[in-house]
Amino acid sequence: MRSDGFTLIELITVMILIGILAAVGLGRIDYSGAFDQRAVLDKTKAALEFARKSAVAQRRYVCILIAGNKLVLSIDSRDPDTGPGFICSSGSSAPLALPVPDKSCSGGQTNAVCATAPSVTLKAGGTVATCAASYGFNFNPQGQPSIPVAICANGLSAVVEADTGYVH
Repeated sequence: MRSDGFTLIELITVMILIGILAAVGLGRIDYSGAFDQRAVLDKTKAALEFARKSAVAQRRYVCILIAGNKLVLSIDSRDPDTGPGFICSSGSSAPLALPVPDKSCSGGQTNAVCATAPSVTLKAGGTVATCAASYGFNFNPQGQPSIPVAICANGLSAVVEADTGYVH
């Protein structure tokens, strides 16, 4: 008696082999570009929120500089009520260490967020349309930014509200 078709063992073996090949093949597809962009933007937004809250809590100016795919935080050490006008210079400011340092920054910087993925470029500007490679601003002791700010990470963006300093 002759029967056409496959046995149950043959079908299960083929299904297992297809599953293994699919798992290996899907692992080789690179989805990291979109994840890297979102990760950099989320880290940047968290650092900006921390900077704003630190400015309010410590009643100091907090300076933010975005240059070279890096966002760097520093805090002015002078009392804004008694000191001269605001100057966020190297002589009057100190690094503002993040609660959780960004491990992607070289040199062990604890006050920076770095975009080290090759597919991500970190920029900022007054609007998303004007995002540039180098940009600096500060949060005053009330948590308001000195100028309107938009942060860009390739196709993604975040905005710092001019009146409240809220980052979204």
